[in-house]
Amino acid sequence: MYDKKAIQVLDRMRLPNGAYTASLSHDYNYVWIRDVVYTVLPFMYTPSERFEKAFHALFDLFLRYEWKIDIHTHKKPVYLFEYIHARYSRELTELNEEWGHAQNDAIGAFLWAVGEGHRYGQKVIRNKKDLRILQKLVSS
Repeated sequence: MYDKKAIQVLDRMRLPNGAYTASLSHDYNYVWIRDVVYTVLPFMYTPSERFEKAFHALFDLFLRYEWKIDIHTHKKPVYLFEYIHARYSRELTELNEEWGHAQNDAIGAFLWAVGEGHRYGQKVIRNKKDLRILQKLVSS
């Protein structure tokens, strides 16, 4: 019974792009990399569109901001805008607010879950672009 209710709540938090908001509140509806990863972990062990689409959304986000990942692979960012943001709008675009964006644990959680998802047969890696993003994240 509780599992069914929990999934119903998650389904209300799920966005058309496959990501999840951090809250059902109308006043607070950010998408956080870390929260998306943790939200779909229960779906990792069996074939799941929820798991795969969530990671496809995160890969798309990283592809959009790949230029930031490129900065990280060559040097430590100097300016706040150079950091990979931890939270995004519902459309997975950056929020132009001064805020401490360096939350490397979110990137680590993403990398771990991609590896584990792959190990359990999830089709999270779609193409060479996704592989390129993974390599850059590991190298940065």
